[in-house]
Amino acid sequence: MWYWWYDRQGVIQTSGFDFMEDSPRFLVLLFAWQRFTEEDWGVVPLGQPGQTFTCDDGVEITLAKDQDLIHRPYGIIGRGTTVLRATSESGPLKDVPLVVKFSCQEESRTPETEILDAIHRRASHLPDVAEHVLQYTTTKSTAYSTSHIRERLKLDTKGARKLTIIVFEELEGHISELDGTEMWEVGYQLYKCGYSSLYIHMFSS
Repeated sequence: MWYWWYDRQGVIQTSGFDFMEDSPRFLVLLFAWQRFTEEDWGVVPLGQPGQTFTCDDGVEITLAKDQDLIHRPYGIIGRGTTVLRATSESGPLKDVPLVVKFSCQEESRTPETEILDAIHRRASHLPDVAEHVLQYTTTKSTAYSTSHIRERLKLDTKGARKLTIIVFEELEGHISELDGTEMWEVGYQLYKCGYSSLYIHMFSS
């Protein structure tokens, strides 16, 4: 018998044992599993509809109940970006339609918030860029990292991923509602945004 652990970084496989010949060890494993909480099994409570959490700046965010997911990919490994609708009952975001983005980004990469801040700082005078790049409203720091179990098992932590939570204002409309002409216009605007962003990066690095 082999025990496999899956997370956003990859797979960890234990050494095998014969549960017929080594039944005491097998029973200990079953007793350990019996005592696992949902969080021990990998369920992140912050990402469940109806949950409320406090962001780094003190703003409370509540994920909407009984909602249709805006985005969630199939698969276990990778960023696993999930987008859910949310609200805030107080503070500057009260009555503002919100979405919360959950993703497991590689810890070695520049955080998404720093990239967005840099774009707005360098391109605030360029409408082709500033009007198309999202402005996040708040963030939530977490301790969920795939490096923890690998450090305890003395495994390589290269490529470790950490859960990041970013809150944005929900945009109006949906790209699927556009007709052909509008779709081409949006595509052209995105092309100009990408080209201008590349230009800024090349000449301001």
